[in-house]
Amino acid sequence: MKRSSLAGALGLALIAATAAAAENYVDRVSAETLRVYLKDEKGRVVVSVTNNSSETLDVDVNCVFYMNTTKAGTGTGTTSRLPPRRTDTLDIADRQTLPFNTAHCEVARAEK
Repeated sequence: MKRSSLAGALGLALIAATAAAAENYVDRVSAETLRVYLKDEKGRVVVSVTNNSSETLDVDVNCVFYMNTTKAGTGTGTTSRLPPRRTDTLDIADRQTLPFNTAHCEVARAEK
């Protein structure tokens, strides 16, 4: 019995170490929609991404395009190696060509 308890404890320690290594910084990164527009019949949104942490991060941003309150499409953007306390601008395109009048973007992933 002691042997299985020791193996279980080691397994839990390994899982905790893995989770700590892949720390999520989503709460320390902000995404602000600056502009929405059409280009080549596709909706686009310009997003300002700010890294408020003390680490250099890779950041993924997801955007949802809406026509009034109805979802009209989605798009994603990535900025790699964003330095601490710096801002980058992303131009994210809608994957569909449906009409839209607004967009909402949020940080989906932020990791070292």
